[in-house]
Amino acid sequence: MKDRIGIIMAGGKGTRLYPLTKVVNKHLLPVHDKPMIYYPLSTLIRLGHKVIYLISTKESIPLFKKLLGNGKKYGIKLYYKVQNKPKGIAHCFFLLKKQIKNKKTTVILGDNLFISNFENLTSIINNQGCTIVCTKVRKPQHYGVVNLKNNKITSIVEKPKKPTSNLIATGLYLFDENLTKHLNQLKPSRRGEYEITDVNKIYLKKKQCFNYNLKSTDYWYDLGQINDLDDCSTLLKIYQQKRELNIGQLKF
Repeated sequence: MKDRIGIIMAGGKGTRLYPLTKVVNKHLLPVHDKPMIYYPLSTLIRLGHKVIYLISTKESIPLFKKLLGNGKKYGIKLYYKVQNKPKGIAHCFFLLKKQIKNKKTTVILGDNLFISNFENLTSIINNQGCTIVCTKVRKPQHYGVVNLKNNKITSIVEKPKKPTSNLIATGLYLFDENLTKHLNQLKPSRRGEYEITDVNKIYLKKKQCFNYNLKSTDYWYDLGQINDLDDCSTLLKIYQQKRELNIGQLKF
């Protein structure tokens, strides 16, 4: 993973968490004993990324810099990039086109929290193409739904009204070094954003889109709503006390 560029998407307005996010970026909100941003950053560090870009708004980046610095104390190089308007997850590839050209890339959403060892993930992503980290949920209609046949992805449908699977794409995606060559095929969606699902579909057409499924003993949280923040904070408190672990730590 050392040769991969890590990207954390930490922009947006956090409207689902108003009024908590009226004056502060949601990724700086506390989740148990740490700011939310610690969790996706620690995931990339644990996976071996040495160069990481954090993308956020002009107003929020000074706060992230004050909190995290340049990453040296965590054994990484941490850079920052401004996203003036929320133009979708895949917009990060346009913002960092020069930096990621001919390089493998990992994207994680800033409000995603994983408790997993990601067993065998490295061997799976040796394939050319992209790998989507997936999990099963009760309400798949709120996410990108992944349909499989013989454990191979046959389709990815963004927020379908009637999902045909309860397997969804989490906020962790791994791409090969050919990613920037496909960007000319991307167009803004109806809501005016560059969708990560559309990037995955480009690879799917080439039969180069693979899935990595979290285990039933793993945990994944999308921390976009207050109930998720509360539930996850409670889980972390209990989990860390029982197992004497420090989830989200930045030094390893």
